[in-house]
Amino acid sequence: MVGDSVKDDVVCGNRAGAVTVLLDYQGKAGLTNEQFEGEMKPLHVVSVDDGVCGWPYIYTLKNPPRLLSNR
Repeated sequence: MVGDSVKDDVVCGNRAGAVTVLLDYQGKAGLTNEQFEGEMKPLHVVSVDDGVCGWPYIYTLKNPPRLLSNR
């Protein structure tokens, strides 16, 4: 889950068991995930400066497992 709201995006993503990334549009110096606790702690914090997002991480997305049908 990627978003700019700790209360909405990060908490929701953490509750769903997703990777959470907090976008920091204000570019606050030194904002890190260690500043948050519990459900409000994102896995990563990414600073967004002048509309350019410096993604420092690359994820490989896998297909979800197939559900077995009763056919």
